[in-house]
Amino acid sequence: MLKAGVHRLRVSDGNPRPSIFFGVPLGKIVTARSSAPRLSGRPTSGSERYELKRPSTGIAFDYENYAAWERLAAGKGTISDARFLVHEFAEIGDMKARNVDPNGPENFGGNGVARDAWRESFNKEYLVSHGKALYAESQFVASQIETIAKVSLTPEVTASVDPVREPDELGYMTMPDGSRLVANRDFPAWKARASEQVSIDSAAAKRLGVNSTKLTLADLVRAVKSAKMTP
Repeated sequence: MLKAGVHRLRVSDGNPRPSIFFGVPLGKIVTARSSAPRLSGRPTSGSERYELKRPSTGIAFDYENYAAWERLAAGKGTISDARFLVHEFAEIGDMKARNVDPNGPENFGGNGVARDAWRESFNKEYLVSHGKALYAESQFVASQIETIAKVSLTPEVTASVDPVREPDELGYMTMPDGSRLVANRDFPAWKARASEQVSIDSAAAKRLGVNSTKLTLADLVRAVKSAKMTP
């Protein structure tokens, strides 16, 4: 999770389908303020800057976030790295839209009861935003699959067949209608498509670093997420 306090980030639009159901543009890709390459390939004028000015009581900036950001800033980031940060900013964007403060009070003044009450309330709100951000993340990966491999998948199928996703994440993913992905009656069918074979062209195979133009959906998702993020 993203922690406030150290860096200034800029998010610039970069997805061919820039819409998402809770108001955060889908393809916003994080770039470091000065040194990172512009991943979107579009001007950054008018982009939205997120500045988190003090340590967050509610969310933390894990090493995974830092490492992904560093790889992107060095021009070595993968689509999975960008997906990871799309998730974080979608999460924060949703909290902002719902007036949820991830930082909490400046100082609880040693009042443990007040701190615990705030934490309990925040945790519930966080899970709402986290579920939506997981869906945003799958929207982004699905868009990259279509761009690179010319294979059209829904975010639901993309998430369901993803072989490198943490298993418990599916349980939290929230669909646009507010329901959980795993509760959908079609989830077993979506998941079963992991072994379905699709064909990609030789240029896509080269871009993905695979030796075959026939891949299962699970292998396609894996390959796309591992591919380098390009402008």
